[in-house]
Amino acid sequence: MKHQLALLATTMTFGLAAHAKTTKIDESFLKKQLTKNSPTVQNIEANFLSLKLQESSVLDKFSYQVTGEANYMKTSEKPFSTFSPVTSPVKSASVGITRPTTLGMNFGVKGYSEQFSNNFVQNGTTTGIAVQFQMDLFKDFLGGLTRNQIEALEYGRQTGDIEKDIQTKAFYQELRKLYWKLVANQESLRLSEELLNSSKTQAEEARRRFKNNIADSGEVARYESQVAARKANIIALKFEKESLVQSLKQLLPEIANDDIQLAPYNLNMTVLNVLACTAKIESYPSIPLENTRYDEILNNLKLQYESQEKVTDRYNNIDVKLNTEYKKIGKEFNFSNSVDELKNEGGNSVAVGLTINIPLDSKKSTTEEIQHLVEKKRFMAKQDEVNAKLTAYHTQVVKNIAFLQEIVKEQQINSQKLEHSLSVTKKKFNQARISVRELINDQDAYLQSNLSEIQTKYNVIATLLDYLSVYTETPCALNNL
Repeated sequence: MKHQLALLATTMTFGLAAHAKTTKIDESFLKKQLTKNSPTVQNIEANFLSLKLQESSVLDKFSYQVTGEANYMKTSEKPFSTFSPVTSPVKSASVGITRPTTLGMNFGVKGYSEQFSNNFVQNGTTTGIAVQFQMDLFKDFLGGLTRNQIEALEYGRQTGDIEKDIQTKAFYQELRKLYWKLVANQESLRLSEELLNSSKTQAEEARRRFKNNIADSGEVARYESQVAARKANIIALKFEKESLVQSLKQLLPEIANDDIQLAPYNLNMTVLNVLACTAKIESYPSIPLENTRYDEILNNLKLQYESQEKVTDRYNNIDVKLNTEYKKIGKEFNFSNSVDELKNEGGNSVAVGLTINIPLDSKKSTTEEIQHLVEKKRFMAKQDEVNAKLTAYHTQVVKNIAFLQEIVKEQQINSQKLEHSLSVTKKKFNQARISVRELINDQDAYLQSNLSEIQTKYNVIATLLDYLSVYTETPCALNNL
């Protein structure tokens, strides 16, 4: 049974592999994937839309609204006396249009009808048209508070729009880092496989010499050990590759079922582009705000904070509203007659009133103080965070890349010297002047030096890509891909 399950699993694996589509990736391919709704990009857009939703939900209350109401009441209760009749049934209905404005004023117009019956009146009907007006006289006088609320939301939405652009570009840089990590992995695999073939040849030669009693078993074991070590290194690199591919597929589900391969690339040319881009960055005497959109974020944050502070300043204010209503009324003993009365000789009604709310204790003052403190700390924290990021990335990245360039330079010298040393060591070994251990040590040192050089080149590229995730508008070739 176990053998059958293993055979089935193997068959399924080969079947899936046979039908997998081969996708060759490069930087231009990754850039196109940004427009295909990867989960990360969708989350970035959702965060922006949530800010837009906040603004839209506040603006919704300033739109026209149709209001309507209908009521019916009937009772069979007994009256206390003939002069205190029970009114039943009672019917009422109304329909109207209202609209609050951003100027602290509300307007409304409605048509309504009310009808009742009792021991003295049958179907007494009142039909009318009412025009309503409400105005804030203090807290939101002429829409000052509302305007500040809308401005704060606008600046927040604009900041979100800029952050969406920055985060999308930063996500692209992360995809590029994964891609160049795969390139470094492939270069390491290529080099390791070349040296593995060399080790296999040496091991085979040692076994031949052992058969001819020229070499001992220790020499054979040492070569075979080297072959096993290099095979293990290659397997580790293949594992690393599959882990990187897994990460890439998680970020880009559209290629989750594809067989991923690298398109042709030029690692050395990319390193040269990095050097040119670094030279461009070094040429700026101060932080190049023109190469980033974070300066726009800082400006919007300041404006948003100022608007929100004005809103909070009014939190503890008294609230005074003027309410007015004008009615044109018709009264008769049925609906149609009351409408005719309204059209011809309807009466007029005017109502004016004030609504006042005054806080009497210090609770709202305490809340206002806390709100001011919260807003200030949030603004200062975000401002300091952005400024620190801009300074750190610009000043440190140039230094870091300079150090990495020096490392690459020294590693290249090291590899050249080790290559020369290895050729001399081979001659000495062939002349039986040194042991096999010394030869293998030189070979392993040469391999490690080359692998380290490949890794450092990747680190140079990754460091600059991190910089471009902040200074997204930097004018250089590497940033135009």
